[in-house]
Amino acid sequence: MIQKQRIQNNNNNNNNNSNSNESPQLINLKIDLDPIPIHLICKNHYKVNEDGIDKIYQNIQLFQDEYIYTEKNETTGQIIRQNLNDGLIFTPEECNYLMEAPLITSSSSLSSSSTFEHGVLMKWKPLGKNTIDLKVKTPFFFRNQLLAFASVNNDVDALFAQSFLSSPQRSLFDSLKKQMADFHFSLHRSSFLHSFIIEFAWDFPSQQWIPLHNRFDKQKPNFIYTCTDTLTVMMDNITHRDLKQAFRSSSFIPASLPAPSSFSSSSLKQHHHHQKQQPHQKRQPF
Repeated sequence: MIQKQRIQNNNNNNNNNSNSNESPQLINLKIDLDPIPIHLICKNHYKVNEDGIDKIYQNIQLFQDEYIYTEKNETTGQIIRQNLNDGLIFTPEECNYLMEAPLITSSSSLSSSSTFEHGVLMKWKPLGKNTIDLKVKTPFFFRNQLLAFASVNNDVDALFAQSFLSSPQRSLFDSLKKQMADFHFSLHRSSFLHSFIIEFAWDFPSQQWIPLHNRFDKQKPNFIYTCTDTLTVMMDNITHRDLKQAFRSSSFIPASLPAPSSFSSSSLKQHHHHQKQQPHQKRQPF
C-alpha cells in the first residue's frame, strides 16, 4: 500500500450554487498495489578449459532451429533450469564492476596505479546465431528486394542489405510488420509504421540476410562496424572444437595473463589464425 497526497478543489462545475472562492483542500489517498514477484536467475560460471567447454555443451541441444540449455540435478536428474541459448560469454576471473580487467605487465604484482583494459568480455555464438539488427522502413521493398539499413555517423541510415525473400520469408516479414504495427498502435494510437528494427540472420543457401525476429527494445540499428565485424566472425567460423583445441594448447595462454580464463577476444583470434593453415570449410556449429 502506498499513500499519496493530492490537492482537491471542491468546486463542482455542475453545481451552479457552489462557492467559486472556496479554497482547495489537501486529502490523503491510499492506493493498494498487488505485489509483483521478481524472478532472478544467476548465470552459471564454468572454468575455462577443455573439460569446462565439454560440460557446457553436454547441456545444450539443438531443437527446431533453437539451441536449448538444460541443467539437471546430478543426483535426481530433475531439470533445474531450461532456457534458450545463443552462445557463450567469456569473462575474466578478476575484474571490477565495469568488467575491466587489469593489464598485467612483466611484473607479477599489481600496483594501485595499474591501468585497466576495456572490452574484456568475449561472446562466442554458433555460426547460425551470428545475427545483426537492421532497420527496415517504408516503402520497405524496392524492385522486390527488402531493403535493410545499418547506422553510420550521426545516426544516418546506410543501406546494408538487399534481399529477395522467398514466399515463406515474405510471409514471416509481413507477420513481423503486423506484429510491430500492433505494438506501435498500442503505444501511440497510430497505425502508421515508418520504420522498425528487425534481427537478421544470414541464409547460407540464398547467400543473403533474411528477417528473423522483431527487436521491440531497439530504436536504432547496429552500427556499420558491428555488421562488418559480424561478417568477419562468420568467415572465421570458429567452432566449439576450435575452442577446445585452443584451451588444450599450452601456447594459447599468453605470458601476460595470470589464468586460462583471463583473455581477450583478440588473443583467441590470433591463436586461431596461427593454428589454421587454410580457411575453414563451412561446418555445423555443434
